[in-house]
Amino acid sequence: MRTRRAKATDAKRIVKIWLQGAGQAIARVPTDLSERKLTRFFRREMRLARPPFGMWVAELNGEVCAFCAVLPYDNNPATRPYNGEAMLYVARRYRRRGLGQLLTRHLMAAASGLHYVIGFVAESNVASIRLLKKCGWTRVGMLPQRAKEPGAGRGMVVAFVPAEK
Repeated sequence: MRTRRAKATDAKRIVKIWLQGAGQAIARVPTDLSERKLTRFFRREMRLARPPFGMWVAELNGEVCAFCAVLPYDNNPATRPYNGEAMLYVARRYRRRGLGQLLTRHLMAAASGLHYVIGFVAESNVASIRLLKKCGWTRVGMLPQRAKEPGAGRGMVVAFVPAEK
């Protein structure tokens, strides 16, 4: 198993993995998010990301089986370079093999110069919440539920980790 920076050629596999995870986290993936749009989104994020931001994949036997990213989080140009949003997804058939912990630690190391890294996790995703706690993340709140949002009826936990300890 190895981790490496994601490449544009990984985007279609990343989309497949993301759709598996998003499908479990929200009641429905919005219909305007086609695989084509998602592939463009991930390729764009890979192209634009500069350290400490980035996207990484875990490979097992040459197959991309998980990915993580730390992307800029903030629309304020003064603070945007200092805050990140993390995402982590593991393909269903590769779960419970330590990939989540490996990639969580990888993204934390990559983002160590940031002030804050936040993650949004569905309250029902007990495995991810347990993983983040194990890796030192702290739950700081809960977003209110909105009936119009995809996944309405499922709470969204807001977790964060100070990048510097």
